[in-house]
Amino acid sequence: MPFDASASPATIRLFRAPFGAGCIMAKSNRDLFKLSCENCGKDNYVTDKNKRNMPEKFRIKKYCPKCRSHHVHKEGKISKG
Repeated sequence: MPFDASASPATIRLFRAPFGAGCIMAKSNRDLFKLSCENCGKDNYVTDKNKRNMPEKFRIKKYCPKCRSHHVHKEGKISKG
């Protein structure tokens, strides 16, 4: 049925696709990763980052409960299993 400009708004509303029909959500730019202590190797923290703004590996000095002091923590992958 071609579009008719003289049709009422109620008639036009009937032919619209429902919200979300055929729409694809955008993929998130954020990746989830774990922070592991470089001193003892324990996985202490889980966080996320924007992979477009920070493509390099993440390293930050944080508190390690196992070592009971501040050490550098590095980014690692989270296993999906």
